[in-house]
Amino acid sequence: MAVSGAQARMDRNPGYYHQLLQGDRSPSLEDAIRTDLNRTFPDNVRFRTTAQPCLQRPLYNVLLAFGRHNQAVGYCQGMNFIAGYLILVTKNEEESFWLLDALVGRILPDYYGPVMLGLKTDQEVLGELVRRKMPAVAALMDGHGVLWTLLVSRWFICLFVDILPVETVLRIWDCLFNEGSKIIFRVALTLIKQHQALILEATSIPEICDKFKQLTRGSFVTDCHTFMQKIFSEPGSLPMRTISQLRERCRARLLAQG
Repeated sequence: MAVSGAQARMDRNPGYYHQLLQGDRSPSLEDAIRTDLNRTFPDNVRFRTTAQPCLQRPLYNVLLAFGRHNQAVGYCQGMNFIAGYLILVTKNEEESFWLLDALVGRILPDYYGPVMLGLKTDQEVLGELVRRKMPAVAALMDGHGVLWTLLVSRWFICLFVDILPVETVLRIWDCLFNEGSKIIFRVALTLIKQHQALILEATSIPEICDKFKQLTRGSFVTDCHTFMQKIFSEPGSLPMRTISQLRERCRARLLAQG
């Protein structure tokens, strides 16, 4: 709450969250959120309708309030998993709302919403970083015409929720709130670099997809402390200046493509 700026925003806006919940009806927003409630962590006992208390109602409230607060984004698939994780950790609707606002509004601009330009841009940026740091992997991808969005979209959209073990994800999120979106690139590059030899065994698009699914399993990602040390050493230097330049270039390319 402190490092993300969420606490300061909550303190400056007392009662705002509850005002949002009491706002005018938003039928399309409400329907979109309800559609995803039962799909959110179906294996987690806290989100089952039989749970006492069931976290589906707090999740609905947080997503509804956010959709009313940030109408340019509204509700988008993937946000349910992020908000669900926040509720599990904070056990507090209002804090979860402000943390979601920090993520979607400041840390991950344009990741969510109708166009998802920020999300698409960062997937392209990852491709450029792989090209620089692991040219053999990039050559394999280019040779088969594999788009990065096919392999890593869920990594970015869900911020590794339901992809990496929960203990590891929570440590990644601590860094994400503190240091910003660069952490996502560090995690992605570390996963790819650690399994570079495995990826290069692939000889077809289905095999490449299968290899990328294997990257997020096994002891390497389960040992969260070692993993977190690796994400700050394995990718090497990753200045924000470089990421900003790549973002500008990739965004311009995407906009030119229409």
